[in-house]
Amino acid sequence: MADKIYYHFPTKIHLERDSIHKIGDFVKQYGDRVLLISVQTDNTNQEGINLIQSSLERVNCGCVIYDDIHVKPGIKEIDTAVHFARQSRANLILAYGSRDSFYTARIVSSLMTNDVFTEDISFDTFPLREDPLPIVTVPTGPCMGEEVSPMVSIYDSQMDFFFQKYDERLFSKLAFIDPHLSESMTDSEIASSSIATVASAVESVLSRNSNDITSGNGIHSVELVFKNLVSLVNEGGGPVASYNISLASLMSGMSHSVTELGASFSIASAISYVTSINFYMAISIILPHVMEYNLTSSAGKFVNIAKAMDENIHEMTVIEAAIKSIEGIRKMSLELKMPQRLSEFNMEKTVIPDVAKLAVRSPFINNAPREIDAREVEAILTASY
Repeated sequence: MADKIYYHFPTKIHLERDSIHKIGDFVKQYGDRVLLISVQTDNTNQEGINLIQSSLERVNCGCVIYDDIHVKPGIKEIDTAVHFARQSRANLILAYGSRDSFYTARIVSSLMTNDVFTEDISFDTFPLREDPLPIVTVPTGPCMGEEVSPMVSIYDSQMDFFFQKYDERLFSKLAFIDPHLSESMTDSEIASSSIATVASAVESVLSRNSNDITSGNGIHSVELVFKNLVSLVNEGGGPVASYNISLASLMSGMSHSVTELGASFSIASAISYVTSINFYMAISIILPHVMEYNLTSSAGKFVNIAKAMDENIHEMTVIEAAIKSIEGIRKMSLELKMPQRLSEFNMEKTVIPDVAKLAVRSPFINNAPREIDAREVEAILTASY
């Protein structure tokens, strides 16, 4: 048993169904000139923006919407957003959507208060001198806990700029979660983003930085997904299942906000940056392959994961029981009719070396029980293809 625990989670959380119209009452304590940032491909529920704007106006908070970014932003798009934010004189950033909206909001909030441009950011200069503007996050569906994670990820292929980092100053002041917003998502979107929640929970449990608190949150996140996702997608599980999937995402984020993520995240990020494959779909496909890679180095933790999946491991050896966790992921993916191979998408096998090279540039690639290099990442990608 560990002789010490480090856990820091300052974000306030409001999780309530059909509550988005109340958000103004919560936001007003952090700022009264709100810049709402939403990347278009993240926004699966436009009506939510209208409700947020009305709620803010009701409590005399100004709200300016910035939704000019269509897809994952590069350096130019972020610098343009920062210029717009400065012109708006915002004193609070509200990120609405999913991971790319959250990343954009966090980097904009940091650059707004510091006289630098995106390309000036590096592992040596970040965190910047001045504190970022306060941030509120509003997810439009399950997003593997990135609504509460203090992380940024930016990639610009033309500039060969790749930056990923956790920074405690980027914790949201408030994460406002209304499970009803996810009802505009397709079944495929719900399924892939929820399996991504499992991936992030598994990585937090396996992380070299894990402790009893983070592992407990991660294991419970896995349990919630396995008890609710199939019924939600295949059987119209209703508000209770939807609420529990949102809770699973949140608990996963409460875990990896401290432990940081690992190889599955790094590889899936690289896939989504190099190809047109959605990040959540990418991580749902490669997860069992990365789990296989780490199996023998942390078998005991995999047994706990298998138990959370309600796998029958009675009278099995530790390795046999650990393997059940990988089988559990694959069975659920098949039951949800999810793609099983990267080749099912418009991805050429020839890009695998490029994906591997980018993946190992991630600072999180070796935050796992077993170290991994570009050659081994290529092997995982080939097995996933």
